[in-house]
Amino acid sequence: MRPSRSNLLDAYGTPISTSAISKMDDNLFDFEEETPEEEPRAEDLPFVSPRTSIHPASKVSAAVRFGVHSTSNSSSKDFTVARIWHADNLYKTVEDNELGNITSYKSTKVTTSSKAREICNVVAAKLVIDDASKYRLYTVKQKSKKPIKDDELLYPIATAPDVKIAFLVSSGDDEEETEINQLVGVNAFSGDLLSNWEPLACFVTAHRRLLNHDKYASMSNVTILVHGVKIHSFRAILETRFPLFFKSDIIKKKRERKQHIHVTLKDDPNIDAAVVLQLLDYIYTGELDFNKHTVSMTLQVLYAASIVHLDRLAWLCEHFLHSSLSLQNVYEMYVISDRLKLKSVKKFCTAFAHNNWPSFSASKRGLDTLGLDLFQELTISVSKKETIDLSFLDQAAPNSTLEQDLRNMFTTMKYSDAVAELTDGKTIQFHRAILAAHDRAFFNTLNSQKETKTFKFPVDSETFSCLLRYVYYGGTGDVKVHNAAEVIGKLLPKYPLPKYREICEDVLTVGLTLETVLEILQLTYLRWNTERKKLTSLRKDCLLFIASNFAEVNVPSIRDMDENIAFDLLELMYDEPTRVLRKKEKIRRNDTPVHMQSVAFA
Repeated sequence: MRPSRSNLLDAYGTPISTSAISKMDDNLFDFEEETPEEEPRAEDLPFVSPRTSIHPASKVSAAVRFGVHSTSNSSSKDFTVARIWHADNLYKTVEDNELGNITSYKSTKVTTSSKAREICNVVAAKLVIDDASKYRLYTVKQKSKKPIKDDELLYPIATAPDVKIAFLVSSGDDEEETEINQLVGVNAFSGDLLSNWEPLACFVTAHRRLLNHDKYASMSNVTILVHGVKIHSFRAILETRFPLFFKSDIIKKKRERKQHIHVTLKDDPNIDAAVVLQLLDYIYTGELDFNKHTVSMTLQVLYAASIVHLDRLAWLCEHFLHSSLSLQNVYEMYVISDRLKLKSVKKFCTAFAHNNWPSFSASKRGLDTLGLDLFQELTISVSKKETIDLSFLDQAAPNSTLEQDLRNMFTTMKYSDAVAELTDGKTIQFHRAILAAHDRAFFNTLNSQKETKTFKFPVDSETFSCLLRYVYYGGTGDVKVHNAAEVIGKLLPKYPLPKYREICEDVLTVGLTLETVLEILQLTYLRWNTERKKLTSLRKDCLLFIASNFAEVNVPSIRDMDENIAFDLLELMYDEPTRVLRKKEKIRRNDTPVHMQSVAFA
């Protein structure tokens, strides 16, 4: 999807004319730019962090416009105003793996002696990033990117035709040109959250996948309309995590039809689709990564959270803004907080101005952002030496209720839309979207049968219930050896579940008893388990356990198992009798399965 042409700005923030838009190159979304009528003044150049040294400007510039530059008529050619691209919207991805559609950038002065690392640090400061070492500059063309060496001069690259420079998360020291799988800029989700199916860090990661709402639209039962944009969501999560959502002040009208709720939000210019998705991200996961936000986005989220009374989210926004306050963002923060009537933010911005008045009042760029009226307001406040009460910043954060809320959703199964048929004849209700977001195989099964309500799974009700606890809220305390064995032996061939598999393997490794050893041993010989290091080691432990307790294990049943089990057991007893005896002396037999109270995430 291309960016809205009506919102495009040039390197100095001026709207691009429709005549320029008509000259657009469709391949790279570049513009053929006319020579600027006059060169930019030094004071009009973007505000630069005082922490970073920028070489003095000269009299000429080349404005890099979507990769095409034009040079003003001047005798000197020792600096250019370059656009350094990044993703401004947290949820923005790049269609067809191209960076041509990115509309967010920072304009930065690049001189003939500016090196890539130097400019990377400037961009990081503009984006309020403390650790610039995690990022680097890349040249980008269509579907490929190439890192720019830190000590490389950037001016020749910035003035070259058809070249874009992007500020991205560093992918290492490899200097080879690589394919772009997903834009991973400072304000973009990494691909594993929305597009790819990487192993989960925890259940929160899976729930965040639901933000890719179009993908799960067929499983949703809530449609939110905001400024003409439809966002699909899930009633069970909304009502469990945010019971007052459907009664909040941002809702203009609500109607329910065939168990599907359609909500239209009020036309508030400060609450757009991106802000609503941020609210949903917090509702689904209990957290937000503010380091991926612009100041404006965080303030808008705070504004919305205050209206709908998401008190913990509002606290998180306020304290992140306060902790990141600096001369680079205080002017913008003060202006927006004044417009949105965010008194708390305006207070600590005012206190910052009081404490740093010489530096604060010396920045022409910053004061231009502030405007005359707000500057006079601050000047009066400083002259009167007004006392500003910031005691609200000392208040503790409201407790997170995420895990308890999700436990309640699992327990009640309110608004469930699917039923699992299990091998013991029992059935269990569940929410289709929750399971689908956890694993690609579940998604394929549940999404391909949209009209189906009942699904069969090859495990019993106890095992499936244990799996659901893990999927909903990360619960692992009730997983027994039998449950782990069923998952590894029956469920994994169709549903890989990499993280849950590791948990089940951990359960098996401490669950060896006379009653379980043969069942566990069989699992280690299954085709999909032969390359698992933990199970390969467990196989040896099982064989030693059986050899050391030969008289008490149901050895005849081995006849019905994989023939390799009998061969390996005989080989062990023949080749290593001493080891078997030694193992027998050390083994502490336990006739009851080990009950796992908790298993840590890998």
